[in-house]
Amino acid sequence: MLTNTAIAKASAREKDYALFDGDGLYLRISTKGKKKWLIRSFVGGRERKVVIGEYPVMSLQEARRERDDRKMKARTGVSIRNKTVTFGDVFARWLKKKEKAVSPDHYKIIKRRIEMYLLPYLANRPVAEISRPELLEVLQHPIERGLIDTARRTGALARSILDAAADKGEVALNVAADLSRSLPEWEVRNFKSAFDPREVRRLLLAIDCYPRQIVRYALRMVSYTFVRRSELRRATWAEIHKDEWHIPVVHAKKKRIQIVPLSRQALEILDAMRRIAQIRWKGQPFEDKPVFPSTRNTPSGSPYMGISAMEVALKWLVVHVPAPDTPPLIDLHGFRHMASTLLHEHHWDHEAIERQLSHLKRDKTEATYDKSKLLPLRRRMMQWWADYLDAVKEGRVDSEDVGMDDLGQYRET
Repeated sequence: MLTNTAIAKASAREKDYALFDGDGLYLRISTKGKKKWLIRSFVGGRERKVVIGEYPVMSLQEARRERDDRKMKARTGVSIRNKTVTFGDVFARWLKKKEKAVSPDHYKIIKRRIEMYLLPYLANRPVAEISRPELLEVLQHPIERGLIDTARRTGALARSILDAAADKGEVALNVAADLSRSLPEWEVRNFKSAFDPREVRRLLLAIDCYPRQIVRYALRMVSYTFVRRSELRRATWAEIHKDEWHIPVVHAKKKRIQIVPLSRQALEILDAMRRIAQIRWKGQPFEDKPVFPSTRNTPSGSPYMGISAMEVALKWLVVHVPAPDTPPLIDLHGFRHMASTLLHEHHWDHEAIERQLSHLKRDKTEATYDKSKLLPLRRRMMQWWADYLDAVKEGRVDSEDVGMDDLGQYRET
């Protein structure tokens, strides 16, 4: 029996050769490296060879399905395609329900992940015939590229899709159940290096060097406000109220309005972005336009910055900024982790930090407490944080032992 790995590794030789799968199906590799699927059969005692497709346009699973379909037709005159439900069929049904249950950004991510890592191998496979070893083999593709997290998340999506098939009685057993125990462990990302002011300084200086202006401003805003990526990408000018950013329920992860006090530095970034908006939408109202718009025309026509634009920028900096100024590798969530850790180390109020991170659970007294204490305290805390980052970038804070606790003006009640 052939495997996807064996097929991918097969290369050209001096003469054409074949890799056999079984029941007449084989793959012929030419001297030029082209790979074609053929079915070998005997009709009236005479050998017959038929080319049915070319790899990788036709996957191993699709070739097997074509072979089985031809055999069924030859015996009964009826195609198995009329009797089976494929993985692609279940996926299409599952996706319609998922679209209503998740955010637009999350919907795009899971759809793209399945289209990249599952459908090329399983789309035309009868869902009842998919085995656990076959599914694990499919997930080896992202694993071999070092994408452990992607493989595990894709496996979870496969489990969810096959659950939908099980609910309809299309499979007797979900072969993807508890799949995670058969996959490599999650990658552990350590952001501790970004807690050392020397590392933070390299990161902030590198961000200032990033060539794409709007993405550069967006990364600076994330560093000062430590909001979530979705909250920043979806921010519109209508959300900005003088020195506060009111993130609406529709954009906030916790499904409640989140108030972000804006430091002097954050307001300077908004002033720069407002000038860009006035040029981009000259003579037009732009209250409903994104604060950090897309820098290029996208196929979808979305005005928002690309979902991976800032993550790509952070990786770009690690590759292109030479030593000894190379910044630490950090993702956008790392800014939230960094802010939480350093604010706690400098003895800021825990509840104020958690509320600014939008971690606190809603209760009956939250709104009153927020108005009477948390919001004014958070306002001072956010200005301290912005000033702290500037001090780090300017080299005035050069070790974990040197802080800014002497600035008592921030502690006033």
